[in-house]
Amino acid sequence: MNEKENLLRVYRHQKPEWTPIYMEAVYLAGIISNNETGVRGKTVRENVRLDEFGVEWEMGHGAPVPVPGNYLVKDISDWRNLKFPAPKDWDWMHLAEAELKDYDSSKVLTYFSEQGCFDRLTQLMGFENALMALLEDPEECSDFLAQLPTIKLN
Repeated sequence: MNEKENLLRVYRHQKPEWTPIYMEAVYLAGIISNNETGVRGKTVRENVRLDEFGVEWEMGHGAPVPVPGNYLVKDISDWRNLKFPAPKDWDWMHLAEAELKDYDSSKVLTYFSEQGCFDRLTQLMGFENALMALLEDPEECSDFLAQLPTIKLN
């Protein structure tokens, strides 16, 4: 039994032969196609790219991080002015080819979506501002957070 078969046992609620090491058993796809950290975004200056919302990501630190202080949402009530990504308009064949060009079929193919709703809120407002918005205007935050999953579901 190989790593893939062993991990598939776990997914199927069967007893694995050993505790799987997730990162050795999977091939992660999604980082390029979902562009949640600007990996395939438009370059706006050296080492800085845009994600699908227009958040600037610094690429020079080993892993992308949002550029501090450059927030698209200053007040949570302004979230409705954001242009939400439209995945239905993306060239999915091209993205799939890019994602899978190094695919190893001995691994479990897994689509990796690294951003949750809270993450997106902090990327648009900054961490401290997002926490204050949750405290001061929970209803508006709730409306925004409820809208985010529709991007991935459409």
